[in-house]
Amino acid sequence: MSSLTSKESQNWAVFCHLGGLIGSLTTSMTFGGAAGALVVWLLKRNESEVIDRNGREALNFQISMLLWIAIATWSVVGVVALPVLAVLNIVFPIIAAIATSKGEEYRYPLTVRFL
Repeated sequence: MSSLTSKESQNWAVFCHLGGLIGSLTTSMTFGGAAGALVVWLLKRNESEVIDRNGREALNFQISMLLWIAIATWSVVGVVALPVLAVLNIVFPIIAAIATSKGEEYRYPLTVRFL
């Protein structure tokens, strides 16, 4: 681990969550979020345990959203589920970023822990 201050680590941890949000909003809702969270996590995960934990959590959420969106796309309830998932993919990363900025651990609901 590097010599990042706890505030710098906390800021990068927030960016892990916001990277997923920004990726979701600027590219396709499905792959952009995972790519945004992945980039920040891969670049900074070795510098702090806080960054690593939050990056894994954000990435797990984005991968889980990919799965839920794929399932909803192929199901009858997709008409209702897809807009709900789109809103959750915006709201949950914002909540996570706020909690992380306060130094709290945030665990996303509806998330399969792959990493």
